[in-house]
Amino acid sequence: MNHIVFGSITLIIIIQYIDTRQFTVTKCIEKNPAFDKAYANRCQIYLKQKKYNEALEDIDKAIKINFKNPDYYFDKSFVKKALKMLSMGQRTIQ
Repeated sequence: MNHIVFGSITLIIIIQYIDTRQFTVTKCIEKNPAFDKAYANRCQIYLKQKKYNEALEDIDKAIKINFKNPDYYFDKSFVKKALKMLSMGQRTIQ
């Protein structure tokens, strides 16, 4: 029984961390819409939340701002793979 309570508390802490991180990154984007790394970071947050369409939008914005960063293209391929798997009814990438 104790491990279930501990697991629930851990999950709540992780969710709060992700929400706080998402809020912080979004505020950075509002202050500086040309900050490509903020879009890439929020893309990663959306991936963890399985919000693949939002992740794709953000990584596309990061690429539009800084097309020379090869990491963004890797992230985009990962998002597109997750979307393809989702459309095929398969479990998404963990």
